[in-house]
Amino acid sequence: MMKLLVPIDFSAASEAACTMAGMFARLGSTDIIFLHVWESPAYLAGDTMLHQANEPSQSLINLAMHHAQEQMNAWVARFETTWGTKPKAILEMGTPWRKICAFSKAEGCDLIIVGSHDRGPVMKLILGSVGEHVVRHANCATLVARRKRRHSDSDSDSDSDSDSSR
Repeated sequence: MMKLLVPIDFSAASEAACTMAGMFARLGSTDIIFLHVWESPAYLAGDTMLHQANEPSQSLINLAMHHAQEQMNAWVARFETTWGTKPKAILEMGTPWRKICAFSKAEGCDLIIVGSHDRGPVMKLILGSVGEHVVRHANCATLVARRKRRHSDSDSDSDSDSDSSR
């Protein structure tokens, strides 16, 4: 049985990765694992308490993980309905690319399918790229799933290419 790891951040890029995983699932003999890794923002301590009206205080970590679990449950249900197989769902905390690579190695995954946000070079420099780090450091094959581009996106890309060549 082939074991696929699909790291998700609940974005459109993750949708593309899930679609690709679904195509593999249709081929049969595939074990799919969804992994969401939450990284606490550097400017907040994980034990920061949040207070909401008429709600008990919760730590930032507990609130974030609870919210991620709700989103994960919805993604698993939608995937199962669409593709006919139920992925295993895992939530982790830490640096996303490091956790993804470590999880893949520990679980003996055969393939990691990551979504691409298609950020430009400046945004990639500022924010980094989880997918790029995973491709470089994973112990198994990595497939980068891209969203289909709208026609207008392609036009703007070709315009920017022609502008940069002037």
